[in-house]
Amino acid sequence: MNKKRKQFIIVIFLLISTLIPSFAFSDVPYSAWTMNPDGKIVFTQIPYVPVEVIYGNFNNPEDLFIDKEGNKYIADTGNGAISIINKAGSEVKNIGKGILNQPTGLFVNDEGYIYVADYGNEAVYIFDKTGKLLKTFMKPISPLFGKELKFKPKKLVVDKRDNIYVISEGSTNGVIQLNKDGEFLGYFGVNTTNLGFLKILQRFFYTESQISQLFKIVPPSPDNIAIDDQSIIYTDTRDIKSQNIKKLNVAGLDMFEKDKKFFPNDVDITVDDNGNIFTVDDNGFVYEYDNFGNLLFVFGNKSTTGLRVGLFKNPSSIAVDKEGRVYVLDKDLGNITVFKPTEYANEIHKGLYLYNQGLYVESQKHWQNVLRMNSDFLLAHKAMGKAYYKQQEYEKALLEFKLAKDKKEYSNAFWEIRQNYLMKNLGKFIAIFFSLWVLYRILFFINKKTNFLYPLKRVYIRFFNIKIVRDLNMIFKFLKHPIDSFYELHWENKPGIAAATILYILIFVIQVIRIYYTGFIFNDVDLQNVSIFAEGLKIFIPLLLWIVMNYLVSNITEGEGRFRDIYVGTAYALSPYIVFSIPLVLLSNVLTLNEIFLYDFGFKLAIVWSIVLIYIMIVQIHDYSYFGALANIFTTLFSMVIVVLVAFVLYVVWNQLYVFIYDIIQEVVTRV
Repeated sequence: MNKKRKQFIIVIFLLISTLIPSFAFSDVPYSAWTMNPDGKIVFTQIPYVPVEVIYGNFNNPEDLFIDKEGNKYIADTGNGAISIINKAGSEVKNIGKGILNQPTGLFVNDEGYIYVADYGNEAVYIFDKTGKLLKTFMKPISPLFGKELKFKPKKLVVDKRDNIYVISEGSTNGVIQLNKDGEFLGYFGVNTTNLGFLKILQRFFYTESQISQLFKIVPPSPDNIAIDDQSIIYTDTRDIKSQNIKKLNVAGLDMFEKDKKFFPNDVDITVDDNGNIFTVDDNGFVYEYDNFGNLLFVFGNKSTTGLRVGLFKNPSSIAVDKEGRVYVLDKDLGNITVFKPTEYANEIHKGLYLYNQGLYVESQKHWQNVLRMNSDFLLAHKAMGKAYYKQQEYEKALLEFKLAKDKKEYSNAFWEIRQNYLMKNLGKFIAIFFSLWVLYRILFFINKKTNFLYPLKRVYIRFFNIKIVRDLNMIFKFLKHPIDSFYELHWENKPGIAAATILYILIFVIQVIRIYYTGFIFNDVDLQNVSIFAEGLKIFIPLLLWIVMNYLVSNITEGEGRFRDIYVGTAYALSPYIVFSIPLVLLSNVLTLNEIFLYDFGFKLAIVWSIVLIYIMIVQIHDYSYFGALANIFTTLFSMVIVVLVAFVLYVVWNQLYVFIYDIIQEVVTRV
């Protein structure tokens, strides 16, 4: 085959490969992605494609609402009016002209009444379908509202009882709740304030007057609000790092898990009929979460070069209609971009609808379709696991939950498997145990009469009389009699350096075993990103620093321990960790989350025990008092921190010097 023909085939192959994705998505100017439980971005199929752009004579529009009939309502802030576009887009009318000043939020109830939050007039207006003004609500006169507080409505929603929930600028007390007559009912869903460690200490030591001057800390005011068909309120706050999106029950308490993560900097939030949450941020990204707050996918982007359908310049609002189409309002472009869900998104939504009702088996076919399109979609694996679990196919459920990285559900499935296994084999275990016990008693009796096991005993004694074996076996003596053992270490040079070196190597081996063989439920390590070399450094660098710095500190503070004593003593002081780690790793493979106490307590006990042995070692080999040993330990730890800081500074300086020299060489080469 000649060269030209090879090039021709390669060109044809590349052209064909570009046509493999669906033609419907070929002009989509953005990618879509989600995040796994480890916080890593995973790219997915496109969930929504732009299908239409609705234009109007809008001037700086701030809010968008779509009613049950598909009519679109736009808070045309710059024009001081509410623009209404019917479902077909053929009829446009404006209401509120001459009444509204700066409308920034609106809501339409099932009867067609239009509620408007007017930031400029500091009022809430209610219009009927024809645009006739029915009611005007100004600042509440109730003393509970607060005389000094301002009423600057930005956004609002209305529940089934016609109670109005108003987001007011600077309302740090939360959402303002009014009844249908505009009377103040109270505040709702206040944000909390998280104090840093330094501020907590300052609050503890400062006087009341100092605290009042320095700590005028108030919770941030919510920025956006939404409501679902069940009258559950959702708030979104831009200026907080955690719990920025809240799902509030009737008591105003957040229904989401405490550590639930959402993306910040949202400019608007809405909820569809199935409880899925949609937000759009100021970077042009649209986020969809399920009703539990789990991220489904992210799509969209901000236009940086030119105007393309599907990209935004300055998004200000988001809404979803009955058909599941997403509408994004752009205040700078003065238009609305309409996104239609793809087959991929539709299958996810159908599966979610059934899944949220507990119909796991019925939802299975939809999740199978999703996994055919995207095998990495974790929620689909979780739903499949639920379906298998309900059908008592626990082995299949276990695999799906592991793929979904859902430890709680994995634990439930594993408990069922373990329970079934024990029920089937309990009799066998009892029989085997009893048989072994009987065999032991028979052999013991025969050996007592004939001593036929003496050759084995002699081999056993010879083996444990080998010096290296005897030294390694002393690890158990350090556990039972640490004071005597460290005394022998210092004055009789027992055990030796070779055995201690083996123990250090064993600690590294144990760490590798913990990483790769700890049970899924208890293992938080991402195995795909494990570096054995890095793990070795994590172990040996701190140990080396401890040994060297403790030797140097002890020489200054008149400690009697030699470098050899510290080297060997530290290895044997870690005996509890060495002895109990492997059994705990094995145990982690047969425990569930209900028995997590056993696993955690075991490792914590081993670590605390090792710390106690290190303390005893310092006392014995350096001949310190109890308080002198504590001072030695803290001084050693402080010295280790100083060494690390100095090493970091030297690294930064060397790196800058390297870059400087490299730039000079490059400049010389270029000029020459």
